Amino acid sequence: MAEIPLSYLYAKVEVEPYAGTGAYGDTYEASRTRPCAIEDRRQLVRDNDGREVISETTLTIRREHLADFPPGSRVHTHHGRVAYVIVAAEHRDGGRGAWQHGTVNLT
Repeated sequence: MAEIPLSYLYAKVEVEPYAGTGAYGDTYEASRTRPCAIEDRRQLVRDNDGREVISETTLTIRREHLADFPPGSRVHTHHGRVAYVIVAAEHRDGGRGAWQHGTVNLT
């Protein structure tokens, strides 16, 4: 099982993991910088509740960073765009030797 190489992850994003709702609205943990590959492509995805939602951007990340992208997290992408995590998924190769990675769909 090979982890996706950092050389493939040519961009960086700032993520503020969603921490819940407080007295003044949504709360977030401290910002973290994570390497990724960014694909700006509109597609229909399902959120964790099974609703169909339009995703504008897909990030490819290392699996070790999946915990930083719970649904609702705020992500600062390239060009100053701020988006929110719809759903994050882990991709395994089933023992075939392909790259292990995660994907994150953003609003």
